[in-house]
Amino acid sequence: IGLSAALGFVIGLLALLAGKWEAAGRVFEPMAAFVATFLAAAFSLLFGAYAVSNAALAGLIILMPGLTLTVAMIELSTRHLASGTARLSAAFVTFLGMGFGVAMGNTLVSAWLNDPRIARAAPLPAWTEWLAVIAMSLALTVLLRAKPRDAVWIICAGALAVAGRQLGAHWFSPDLGAFIGALIVGIASRFYACAFDRPAVITQVPGILLLVPGSVGFRGLAALLDKQVISGVDTTFKMILTAVALVAGTLIANIVAPLRREI
Repeated sequence: IGLSAALGFVIGLLALLAGKWEAAGRVFEPMAAFVATFLAAAFSLLFGAYAVSNAALAGLIILMPGLTLTVAMIELSTRHLASGTARLSAAFVTFLGMGFGVAMGNTLVSAWLNDPRIARAAPLPAWTEWLAVIAMSLALTVLLRAKPRDAVWIICAGALAVAGRQLGAHWFSPDLGAFIGALIVGIASRFYACAFDRPAVITQVPGILLLVPGSVGFRGLAALLDKQVISGVDTTFKMILTAVALVAGTLIANIVAPLRREI
């Protein structure tokens, strides 16, 4: 966890640099993927074996274009073809760029230092997932520049999204779990909008962000780059199914609980 936090801090510094240096901003995602992968592998040589890929993914998770992919699917589903195609292409290019950064980082570590020392990730207690939901929701409150008074509602939306996903996965399948999570957070966000006369997106977007399949797509691309074709294709297909499930849940929430007016 500490190494993942350190990687996230480094990526944050790179983001600040990219914001001030236009040339770096154009290649920020591949550069961040390269730095995170290189440092994660190098840390394993310094501090001992650990789950290198998990640490790198934790540092890069906020850059994954899962929300862009989901919004693109929504726009395509609602016949906004131009904007949907543009967003889908942007998400695809971002995935490719980050995949290139990961491949370059792994290659240079092996060439310059040594093969990283990798260990299987140890399972954490169930309560840590809910602690992560709270921490991620608070982080999204800052990242999305929501008002402090909305933090509690954003945490509630995140908890509803994750709980809905878990229940759906337990009762049906992981794909339907994403659908149930998106449906619940969509309906709850509309009740929030009606009750407090605030935009529904304040809680809906953070809730959906906890369900988007960005990390799944990243793992699929990493598997393809590692020449694990079957695993990579299977994981990438799961990403697409999850995105479609989120789209379906969001659109059905609009039907089940329509807003009285657009806020």
